[in-house]
Amino acid sequence: MMENVILKKLGFILLLGASPKLSIAQSSVTSQNDVRSYASPHFLNGDISVDEVKRQIVAHRQRLGPMATLVLSKHSNFFENLSTLPPDVRFNFLRDYIALHDLPKLMTRPDLEYWGYRGPDPFFMEIKKSWGIDFGENKPSYISDLNMVEKKLKLARLKELAIKYSLSQRQLDSIVPELIKIEWLVDVLDTKINRSEELGFSYSDFATEKYFLEKGEADLAHLSRLIEPLTNPKLGRCQFLLK
Repeated sequence: MMENVILKKLGFILLLGASPKLSIAQSSVTSQNDVRSYASPHFLNGDISVDEVKRQIVAHRQRLGPMATLVLSKHSNFFENLSTLPPDVRFNFLRDYIALHDLPKLMTRPDLEYWGYRGPDPFFMEIKKSWGIDFGENKPSYISDLNMVEKKLKLARLKELAIKYSLSQRQLDSIVPELIKIEWLVDVLDTKINRSEELGFSYSDFATEKYFLEKGEADLAHLSRLIEPLTNPKLGRCQFLLK
């Protein structure tokens, strides 16, 4: 029953996964050089190298952990279930969870098969082929496979994290929606700030707020308005620079 509840909640947003060979601790470690904002030249569709695709995937992932911590530390009143946990458990659980974001994009074809993927190419190759294309509401065909891998991965890792931090099933089930909301917020925020070249859209200030208002998520829109000035160097008053 708990598995079905968590799988349903994980399907709420596009989540993107991890290699079975990577432990949670290993997946959260990366070079400081991977965390910088994108400063790459403009690429024509498909002309970007595989190495550059992977670098930008890693850079996006690694910006999310500090951003998520910032959201929870400054606005814990929006996340009442996470706030019932001891501070060390609360923030470490969040960081371990966010560290799983987008990992299937970096996985090899054999590792993807472990999670049930049967497509022809690993996801980083699919991203390379679609680089710079704005699909709008018509998502690329591989997105459903990404979601499938991510759901399976997150369910397995959440069980591991619950054991690691001695959480009951009830506690785990209560914090999953809040974890997902924080991840959704920082993912969209970083995407709107830093990933316009990859996804083929034009940058604009506070685009995340508009996005969440259009989705009917007033609380997330409000949070994004509070957090973006701290995370967006393009506004000229960023207090939270990742270099």
